[in-house]
Amino acid sequence: MVNGVLLLALGLYIPLIDSADCLLRLIRRRRIKGQREHIWPTSLRGIPQEDAAAAQRSDAKPYRVLVSIYNIADTFDEFKENVSRFGYENVLVIDDASTDKTPQLLKQEGIPFISNKVNLHKPASILRGLKALSEEIETVAVIDPDSTILNLNPREYNKDVSDFKEVLADFQSSSCAACAVRVVVRCNSLLEYLQNFEYKISMGLAKKSLEDFCAVSGAFAFFKRDYLQRILEGHSESIYGEDYETSLRILAGGGRIYYDGRLTVMTKQRNTIWSLSRQRMGWDLASMKINYFVLSKFLKKMPKKVFYIYQYIIYNTLFLILLHPIRIVSILFLSFSFLNLIDNVTRLNAIPNYFFNNPAFFLSYYLFHIVLVYALLFMVERRRRDRYLFILPIFPFYVLYINLVPRTLGFLNFFSILFFKKKVVEDGYK
Repeated sequence: MVNGVLLLALGLYIPLIDSADCLLRLIRRRRIKGQREHIWPTSLRGIPQEDAAAAQRSDAKPYRVLVSIYNIADTFDEFKENVSRFGYENVLVIDDASTDKTPQLLKQEGIPFISNKVNLHKPASILRGLKALSEEIETVAVIDPDSTILNLNPREYNKDVSDFKEVLADFQSSSCAACAVRVVVRCNSLLEYLQNFEYKISMGLAKKSLEDFCAVSGAFAFFKRDYLQRILEGHSESIYGEDYETSLRILAGGGRIYYDGRLTVMTKQRNTIWSLSRQRMGWDLASMKINYFVLSKFLKKMPKKVFYIYQYIIYNTLFLILLHPIRIVSILFLSFSFLNLIDNVTRLNAIPNYFFNNPAFFLSYYLFHIVLVYALLFMVERRRRDRYLFILPIFPFYVLYINLVPRTLGFLNFFSILFFKKKVVEDGYK
């Protein structure tokens, strides 16, 4: 009996952790609903203001959009369309020593840019861009070249100011150092829908629960110019986890970062399992790197808030990294149960029946996770929920794959670089 309960708990390890985490974040998110009937759009109750006049403001101060690019000649038309939405007068491109026709195309189009003589990577390139701005610019938006801002027009008919200017004005009038926004991916395939569902939960639940100690995304974020410049001057300049490191440095320095879901940015999606795996391998290697080299230096300086400690120490460090071996054992255990289930259904009788590979263990995991995913579906806007129903049967398998293959390879790459100066599997990051 005891062994059966322990094995069941092992099989349900991932959805049990996820369920407990979601419950905690839901409780946190309810604290910022304010007086409005609909869900509060940011992670801070005071932003946006609730008075009618605030909804009509358009008093955004001068700002600049900074973009670090490298060899984008093949996708220049898409890039041009993305940055033209802001007006070229509000954009500064930092060409990171491109070797193709990118500088010529920028010059022909009339897009303001500066060029690096050598490849500096994003953190150092953005720092160079910050130093090139005039003194009147107090606010910057940092955006990836393949990101597209979606809602530049008012979402509500009774407003005459765009979501972008509204969010920008709110950020400029706040005392916060940075602002993260909603990130989505274009949905044309099953894999893209799975990714986008992840993003929606991450934005609408995870970030909304963090109040003013969120982490920014590389796709798009607002920053106070002086604060970002000071942070980047002490940055490691590594491309692995650059935005996560920037966020931790801001928080450790006493800065505040909040999330605003009114502004939506679409980032480049991964169309194949392998391209997605390589992306996640890079993310998980970055997570290990930041925790190993950076996080411990900032622990004494970081806010002594309970949920902050939960997010960055218990969840990001303990659950995602230190307890990963338990996650591997759980997935392998479920794999044995799943294979035996297939063997029994097909009546091949190729796999002996043992207590540890009982098909009931995988079925318990699968049904538990289906219920969890269905509950998470209510985090998605009501008008969009139906389009995600078809991913419910697939998502439990997707979670197992993402947790086992990319995450494990990413962690192995970190240790391989640390001890042998090379990666086990190439992830596409240099």
